[in-house]
Amino acid sequence: MRKYGMRGRKTVRKKRGTDIYTRRRREKIFRKAAVKVCIGLLAVLAVVITVAAVMWLRGAGKKEEPQTESKSGTETVKETETEPQKESQTETKAETEREKETKKETETETETETESESEDGAEKEIQALIDWMPLEDKVAQLFMVTPEALTGYDQVTRAGTATRQAYEKMPVGGIVLMEQNLSEPEELKTMVSNLHSYSRERTGLPLLIGIDEEGGTVARIGNHEDFDVPDVEDMADVGKGKDVSKAYEAGSVLGEYLSDFGIDVDFAPVADVWWNSDNTVVEKRSFGSDPELVAQMTAEAVKGLQEHGVSATLKHFPGHGGTSKDSHDEIASVSETIQEMDKKDLVPFKAGIEAGADQVMIGHICTPKASDEDIPATFSYFWVTEVLRAYLGFEGVAITDALNMGAITQKYTSAEASIKALEAGADMLLMPENFEEAYQGVLEAVKDGTLKEARVDESLARIFRLKYKKIPQRLPF
Repeated sequence: MRKYGMRGRKTVRKKRGTDIYTRRRREKIFRKAAVKVCIGLLAVLAVVITVAAVMWLRGAGKKEEPQTESKSGTETVKETETEPQKESQTETKAETEREKETKKETETETETETESESEDGAEKEIQALIDWMPLEDKVAQLFMVTPEALTGYDQVTRAGTATRQAYEKMPVGGIVLMEQNLSEPEELKTMVSNLHSYSRERTGLPLLIGIDEEGGTVARIGNHEDFDVPDVEDMADVGKGKDVSKAYEAGSVLGEYLSDFGIDVDFAPVADVWWNSDNTVVEKRSFGSDPELVAQMTAEAVKGLQEHGVSATLKHFPGHGGTSKDSHDEIASVSETIQEMDKKDLVPFKAGIEAGADQVMIGHICTPKASDEDIPATFSYFWVTEVLRAYLGFEGVAITDALNMGAITQKYTSAEASIKALEAGADMLLMPENFEEAYQGVLEAVKDGTLKEARVDESLARIFRLKYKKIPQRLPF
């Protein structure tokens, strides 16, 4: 039994070993066969891919031209570009355009944000300056006077120690130069440079230095024998040519030589429509009698001046062209209704304001039918605030015509005229007959409540905005 049993176990073990060996051998054979099959399939697949790639590259790289086949005397052009290719190119082009537009919009937004931040910063500084400034200095800043009125001297052609001391006491907002202040070019440059320096030292702001330089008949520098500057003809002659670009050239020439001297305000252009042939006051100074042509030329003259950093001043609002009297001597009147003036006299002022004119000069003109008042526009709330500000949208500096003219002095004191002009909405008071009286009158009116300090602050904000535009100034020194 034991032998048998032992032999039986060995036999069974041997048989099992043979089965395992056989099974492993078969698995090995199957694996080799499977590997060969896979290699074969991969080889076939590689060949297929290679052939397809070659065909695609040949098709994509081949530069196809329209082929012409001649059949029965007619030519048929085969299209060489498939629709999918066209769509792809169109989509790519559209994407490029969108990218350009997006980039442009981003740049525009950035510029706008920068400008807005700059304006906000300036407004804060302006308000801080107004809040800090003593009332006496605030009132002084409302005046633009001659060097003689500031210093008390009979004639001033230089700005030295006496002028500096006078400005320390009375820091006016502006100085207006007349022919008597002009001696020779270099001396004028030095004088203007010193005036700007005194203003910066005292107030931190540049001075507004103005002059009547219209060209032609009215040109303080242009008509001075010691000043060699380009000739600019009367605006009436410019208007007769009907070439609008000539008005721009005239403004640009004036602006260029004024800026060379450091003068930053020009009391020009004349925006009056000359429609009354009896009017000799603005006959040669106006661009003409056609409201639209005068408007176009006024706008171009504004652009020409201000491209050189010289503030243009539209005058004489609301229109001196229909008067027959000279406001230098007496009150001048216009007999038109507001509707008639809107279609004629106001047209050039609208255009000049849209062109960006920094200043508008209010004329001593009565308009009984238009405003139902028997007072000059200089003192008219209707004209200065309701029409100029609200209707025409002017946000710049409104300056009076000279308050020492007969139209004013015959009926009003310097103090009365200055207060009435401010109450109407004017910002700057030009050349009162008696500067000291005018200054004290306005100061007392604010102190006793006749004139609100808030009204003064409104004007100061507009004046200071104009001054901030001139930092840094385009000056030759």
